[in-house]
Amino acid sequence: MMAAGKNRKPRRIQEVLDDNELNISELARQSGVRTPVAWRTVQGKCNNRKVLNRLLELGASEDILDLPPGFTSLPARPPAPAWTECAAGV
Repeated sequence: MMAAGKNRKPRRIQEVLDDNELNISELARQSGVRTPVAWRTVQGKCNNRKVLNRLLELGASEDILDLPPGFTSLPARPPAPAWTECAAGV
């Protein structure tokens, strides 16, 4: 049995990043991981869920990502809480 990610297509993933005007460092920042983790995930050397989920959000198809069995997307990020002013006198 071949490990998931071994058939990942890094050049096609790079095309998705280019279409979205992103690079690996920006993908990592948006995914909340360090750049080497994003790079290894794109190369198929690891399967970071945050990076794979972000790539799906950017339009990468499941066939170019060679997703691990049972992969489920992370839930959508909740909206950031609205900024509120402190009550006067507190």
